[in-house]
Amino acid sequence: MTPHQLQTLCPEVSDDEANVLSRLLGHLHRAAYDELLGMFSQDAHVNDQLRNFWGLDRIRAWLEEEISDQHLQVSISSIRKHHDHVILSARMRGDFATGGLSDSVLVDLHVKIGGSKIVRLLILLVLTDDAPPEVRVQVRL
Repeated sequence: MTPHQLQTLCPEVSDDEANVLSRLLGHLHRAAYDELLGMFSQDAHVNDQLRNFWGLDRIRAWLEEEISDQHLQVSISSIRKHHDHVILSARMRGDFATGGLSDSVLVDLHVKIGGSKIVRLLILLVLTDDAPPEVRVQVRL
């Protein structure tokens, strides 16, 4: 998506944010992971389904181990701005395990941009409003 298309979907997105988001989507689409890594700040934070990756070394490892061979296709369905985050709602397809789901998953990409770099990227699976909560760890109170 071009910066203009992004801003058409969400006029609240600044020119800088639209440029960064457009490059992010372009690098994902082209599987240009070296260029994608260069978009993150030195101390950036990625959270992929509740797993944290802090700093460029860990983000590089995450990209190499979990993203680079997945042939990702990301189709943006909506964009909204919430304070200093931009949330891209998208359908994601690829060669990743979907846990019994269809061949694609709905995700929200929460992106925080500082200057011209991504400082935080949260990748969250979207469930329907009536889905039961996903419980991963049992906690006794």
